[in-house]
Amino acid sequence: KGSALYVSGGKAFSFSSLYSLNNADYGAIYLADKATLETQKDNFLSKSAQSGGAIYVASGSVTSRSTIYRSNSANSMGGGLFFSPSTALNSLSDTFTENTASSGGALYSFASSISRGNFTLNSADRGGAIEGGGTFSNCFFGLNQASGGAGAFYIRFSTTITSSTFNSNSAAFGGAFVISSPATFTLSGSTFRGNSAIMGGVLYPIGNNSNIDIRTSSFDSNSASNGGVFGSGSTFGKTGVDSLIVMNCNFTSNSATSSGGVFHFDGVIRSLQINLNIRMITNKASRDGGCFYASELNSFGSTASICVQTRGNTAGGNG
Repeated sequence: KGSALYVSGGKAFSFSSLYSLNNADYGAIYLADKATLETQKDNFLSKSAQSGGAIYVASGSVTSRSTIYRSNSANSMGGGLFFSPSTALNSLSDTFTENTASSGGALYSFASSISRGNFTLNSADRGGAIEGGGTFSNCFFGLNQASGGAGAFYIRFSTTITSSTFNSNSAAFGGAFVISSPATFTLSGSTFRGNSAIMGGVLYPIGNNSNIDIRTSSFDSNSASNGGVFGSGSTFGKTGVDSLIVMNCNFTSNSATSSGGVFHFDGVIRSLQINLNIRMITNKASRDGGCFYASELNSFGSTASICVQTRGNTAGGNG
């Protein structure tokens, strides 16, 4: 545990240090017994572990500033960093690039707080950049990928994202996100361009009772076989969303090679609101539903409201 540093209780500080090529089962730095670590302008390079290639937090917290996590790997969770339940990451202006893991290529954390984070070229089976939850603002996610679900972020716990950018992330399901029940997901002021998947070019919910709230965001040139932006289906069991709210958003030039150029519904949505300044322009589906597709298996609850402005959307089949 901790090929470079093992901290049990108390505080540790690291400034402008290089941690490179040393391997351990759990992190170059390992925190236990409510230890705290402050790292600033450090560089964690090519570390490998079972979980938490660079940092493993069993108990405690990390404050990270202007630190680079590059080319770290984990056989299991958190190629760059791993946080156990009831531990915390506070991150400002950090860079996470080319990290790999089975879950959470760069980070596995239950409740992170990250501002101005840069996540690029990370990869995993699930959650190309992150698995977990927390609050994220002014972050950039680009060219992350997952062989399974969630090219950028596999959301398992309550998550709020504001003023962030997601470009060219990819996965089999959920090019940017998979939202796993019973997570609550709130998104605002963000942009999505060129994300792709087989199902759900941007977002794919699984489970039975997630809550999704999307506002003042733009979605441009995202693509999938079904659901260029939002896709739901029975791949991981019947999808059931308690609430889906979409307001003040623009959807432009998104596409599906099958059905649902923007939204593909194939599950239960108990409360649906897609209204208030929604613009859908030049989206397309090769088969059915240039903007919306709802299969015969889909059902909406007693509250369902869709009111949008559309122009120039096309479908090769119906709708």
